[in-house]
Amino acid sequence: MSPIPHERLTSEGKKKNPSQESFLSNERGVTAVLVAIVIVTLIAMASFSVDLGFAWVTKNELQNIADAAALAGSQQLGVVYAALPPNQKEDLTRSLTSSEQAQVLNFVGQVAGLNRAGGLSGIAIDTASDVSIGTWDFATKTLTPTLVRPTAVTVTARRDGNVNGPISTFFANVMGISEINVAATATAALGPLGFVPPGTANFPVGISKRWFDEGHDCGDSIKFHPTGTLDGCAGWHTFTTSPANANSLRTILTDLKDGSYVSPAITAGQTQLEFTGGTVASVFDEMKALYDANKDPVTGTWDVKIPVYDSDDCGNPGGAITIVGFATATVTEVLEAPEKQIMAKVTCDKILDGRPGGTMVNGGMSPLSTIPALVS
Repeated sequence: MSPIPHERLTSEGKKKNPSQESFLSNERGVTAVLVAIVIVTLIAMASFSVDLGFAWVTKNELQNIADAAALAGSQQLGVVYAALPPNQKEDLTRSLTSSEQAQVLNFVGQVAGLNRAGGLSGIAIDTASDVSIGTWDFATKTLTPTLVRPTAVTVTARRDGNVNGPISTFFANVMGISEINVAATATAALGPLGFVPPGTANFPVGISKRWFDEGHDCGDSIKFHPTGTLDGCAGWHTFTTSPANANSLRTILTDLKDGSYVSPAITAGQTQLEFTGGTVASVFDEMKALYDANKDPVTGTWDVKIPVYDSDDCGNPGGAITIVGFATATVTEVLEAPEKQIMAKVTCDKILDGRPGGTMVNGGMSPLSTIPALVS
């Protein structure tokens, strides 16, 4: 008799088909391959995320460097303007000298060189191609490169093939990526004046924000007496002295004329000045005396620094009102009775000692501070 073939049985005692066993074996093999592929992919992704994270940290470091370098460069612009005599400080056609330009670039490079990014110390800035000096437009948020009375500096800090070298990857070599280029850019500008120190405000008059909102431009005329209309969208105040009345204003005007009154510090968005309800006709003579004491003997004009108060109309202001910014104006004429008029023109592009933080009214009519702020 022929021997009876031994049959394989499953755990349940059932016969196991050889073809089924082969299929299961192949399936286990395919699964193992898929698991291996998934594991390799996950490891590659995890490794690449480490490199991306390092690149992100490096970019943040470069951003801090660009911020600091741009602030340093524009701060030097402020130093240049602060040291100029008044006639040059207000000269809109004046260009930076080669020495002044070199000082700006030098400060940019010095500040960047004190920092590190991606493990590299002493970050270098290509001042020829990665630094722009120009004027900043607060309305369009753009920089126009120019050396004619510039107000802003843009700096790009980078780690790439051109400057400082790209950062090397740790694990991305598996995917054929051995280095990553990283860069960051910042712009700092002499910002709208937001603070004036004691003794800076020299004229107890404020202009309503509404006057600027109406679209007035540089050189437009405004009346400081009489007020209460769009032509005279302003008001008289007693600084922070309360109550704001004719007696308080008369004392201030007299002391300003004699040089014995020191106006208080004014901070945009914080300081409230006490307005008298427009103008006080009874102290018009004292106002004219102040003008006569300060006017230019040749031109008959007087340049004044004026706070801009928060108001949506041109009605005569009264009581405590918050200051939102500053303006400059030139008083051109004071007419005595019966006209009793104070005529002025609002000026632009002034650069004054102080801190930024005020409202840039009408896109660019506010005076700029000699201290910069980051704008981009």
